[in-house]
Amino acid sequence: MLSPIAYLTCELKGRDLDSRFLIAAHLAKLGLYAVVGDYWSSLASATVAPKGCYLFKTTNSVQAAAIEGCARLGHRVIAADEEAMSQNEAFAHMTTDPRAAEHCDRYLAVNEAHKRGILKAFPVVRGKISVVGSARFDILRAARTQRPRPAPYVLVNMVFGMVNGTWGDLETAIDVYRRALKPDLSDPDSRRQVDERLHYEREAMREVQAFISQVLAETTIDVVVRPHPSERPEYWEELYAGNSRVEVVGRSDPVPWIQHAALMVHCDSTTGIEAAILGTPCINLSPDEGWARRLVIPEANYSVRDGVAAATAAKTFLETGKLEVAPRRADELFPVNGAQKTARAIAEMLPKPKKALTELNWNRIERTDLQRDKFTVSPDEAQAAMMRMFTLANVRPRTLTRLDESAYLVRPDA
Repeated sequence: MLSPIAYLTCELKGRDLDSRFLIAAHLAKLGLYAVVGDYWSSLASATVAPKGCYLFKTTNSVQAAAIEGCARLGHRVIAADEEAMSQNEAFAHMTTDPRAAEHCDRYLAVNEAHKRGILKAFPVVRGKISVVGSARFDILRAARTQRPRPAPYVLVNMVFGMVNGTWGDLETAIDVYRRALKPDLSDPDSRRQVDERLHYEREAMREVQAFISQVLAETTIDVVVRPHPSERPEYWEELYAGNSRVEVVGRSDPVPWIQHAALMVHCDSTTGIEAAILGTPCINLSPDEGWARRLVIPEANYSVRDGVAAATAAKTFLETGKLEVAPRRADELFPVNGAQKTARAIAEMLPKPKKALTELNWNRIERTDLQRDKFTVSPDEAQAAMMRMFTLANVRPRTLTRLDESAYLVRPDA
């Protein structure tokens, strides 16, 4: 028997915490319970927690196995591939494993192009796919963050999780990347995509360092380097050690840094989408047209091919305030009210609440250091996130119950 409870799984604190609490706010308004918790303990608890609806934010082969497992245990499952927000229609299906499409009860697309791409690749989702956007879009549109540093700066967001990954060595990073694409490591498509990505990261890393060097030489503005959460920030810290004009901000929330940057530069990163929605001037340094052909980012950002061109455009912008406009507007590409639409999709999967939930079994687990580094949330942080997001949704904050180190139950009663 299903219970009126949704399990909102989280992997990265900076990206997932607020967006899941915003969905929880709309669920509370509908009278539904929600668990905002780390992916690992949420998955481990699927065998003991009340049958409800699991929401997964990606649909790669790793989470496809989780989707299939939760479905077989009797939970309803919703797949929402937020990683696809950077993919164009022709490649929108690339981050979805066929098992995720087969075993999910609903598939939530981030935009119409994503929906068309998924339908073409996976006809099995016909009748259970809908466009909702993303709660992350809602939060960005409403963002009013504090300035993270007083002096003006150019923000450089990195994307080098393979050549500078937290995994410890390149072979392990490649293995993890390939397994996320397809479990069969001999599959030629996954091998080719890994090779393309590795080539791209090496080219892009060289060009982004050339960009930083030229900006430091030809302007007086500071540079803030923000490594991707899957990167080792120590590489950039060592590279720019002793340079007072470069600050490295590893494992930080991207939104304040993006919102208050004089200019942002990135290499085909989803942070380019965030910059477009926030209205931050942005340059996409995209050195490999072969890799970029799969992305929607060149539609959302002004793009150049090398570090010199990026530095020249940055210098002109800093001097004149003029920058080439992106081919398409953000509101054309990224729908509104994603959190509310997601909550409604979950509500359609669950029974109406009849009586209060008195207890909820949960498996307390010991996570790895890497998992804890990705998503660790104290009670104070969870409370603060709930206050922010429930206020944004115009919903009164609810009672929080801590289930595990970083898993919290949100009750629908005020």
